Amino acid sequence: MLVDEAVKDFGRAVGLHGFKLDQTDKAEILFDDNSKFEFKRLESILFLSFFFPLPKSGKLRVYENLLSLTHLDNDHNYNLQVGLIKDSFVVFSVRLQETELVESCCLSVFDFLWELKQVYMSV
Repeated sequence: MLVDEAVKDFGRAVGLHGFKLDQTDKAEILFDDNSKFEFKRLESILFLSFFFPLPKSGKLRVYENLLSLTHLDNDHNYNLQVGLIKDSFVVFSVRLQETELVESCCLSVFDFLWELKQVYMSV
């Protein structure tokens, strides 16, 4: 499956018909809580990233939890990266090679990242 097809497949699955990458090879969904889910193509690689605000308090505990999410013993098969942007946003990102793209894979990654966000926000 090609990157463009995978993004369109995701859009159809979540009811966003016509959802596709723009001229900058990016597409995003914005949420009411200032978080966003982003698709970004770089050649034959698709990055799926979830950005959301860092809480105002308890940052040390949050940092510890974020580091634990990337530990090899976690039960997931994704190439997960966790980062911070300007000490105000957390980003979870999964990188998929075009050869890894199969039907509904983007939806599966979205579900995985959404679950991580829910766990993180409950800390």
